[in-house]
Amino acid sequence: MRKADQLGTLITECSRDFQYLFVNKPCADFLGKPVELIVGHSIPEIIGEAAFAVIRPHVERVLAGERVEYKTEIPYADAGLRYVHVAYVPGFDLQGSVCGWIAMINDLTERRSVSASPARSEHWHARLARLRACRTY
Repeated sequence: MRKADQLGTLITECSRDFQYLFVNKPCADFLGKPVELIVGHSIPEIIGEAAFAVIRPHVERVLAGERVEYKTEIPYADAGLRYVHVAYVPGFDLQGSVCGWIAMINDLTERRSVSASPARSEHWHARLARLRACRTY
């Protein structure tokens, strides 16, 4: 097992022409396809055109040489609508040109739904009220 497969983070390496060069196993599992059916294929083909439309502006920034980080909902073709935290790091060739990027993606969907639940919200509001009541000025 590769070390990248032991991480909970989804990791990909993509080329300037939007092809997957590498995906770790957690990413392949998330995308619902075996690694060998992802690597060498285009991003829109794997995640869907709607999902690619969401990430494309961020990809354009990383291809301009910028490190990019964002949180958003992405409508993946097979995984469905997911709320993710994404970080892109550009990769450079020997001439210093951006040749692609590495992406690290964390699926926050479950955490977001738990924090948005009414019971959880009531718990935090009650706790905040107790803290405010304890303040001395």
